[in-house]
Amino acid sequence: MANSSLTFTQFVILDFACLYNPLSLRELHGLLGVQKSTTTRLVNPLIEKQFLEKSKSADDGRKYELLITEPGLEIYQKTWTDLSQAIEIFYSQIPEKEKLRIGTSMVMINTAFVKSSGLI
Repeated sequence: MANSSLTFTQFVILDFACLYNPLSLRELHGLLGVQKSTTTRLVNPLIEKQFLEKSKSADDGRKYELLITEPGLEIYQKTWTDLSQAIEIFYSQIPEKEKLRIGTSMVMINTAFVKSSGLI
């Protein structure tokens, strides 16, 4: 991710934290499709940078939840803005008559991805 201190995976984790706030470690493990130890290894730098807070669940003291912090939300929003601008610049280089074809193809790719991931 250009001009930010996030890797792509860290950005995805912050994205999930925004969507599911609070986000359990168990949920994140399932969303990422990685081993539990990998989830912890990926989350720890975000906690150290104070982009996420880790706390015990109010419902079950044996479980942990992740909450996005104000600095985490700021870097997440900045990264989205930077990414959107980069895509806009890239997209502006495509001839108008090709944009519809590309858009249709992207919808098909996205649908195939979502189906293969088991999200629908």
